[in-house]
Amino acid sequence: MTLGERIRARRKRLGLSQGKLARRADIDQGQLSRIESGETTNPGIQPLTAIARALDCSLDYLVDRYDEDHVDPSCAMAAST
Repeated sequence: MTLGERIRARRKRLGLSQGKLARRADIDQGQLSRIESGETTNPGIQPLTAIARALDCSLDYLVDRYDEDHVDPSCAMAAST
């Protein structure tokens, strides 16, 4: 799963629109859209940190250091609520 796919999947799991996530992360919705679509593949640490915080998960999860069989503990609790 790509970075953009992980962000989109997590956003949808939490029931957030792109606009709402962008506002929570304090980033431009267009930037978020480009990240999710894969147009922007290396958005930088600041936007990724903001997105991770807004999605209540770690950067490790977003950059695919955890696969589906090894759920990041920081996302597991939020995903089950």
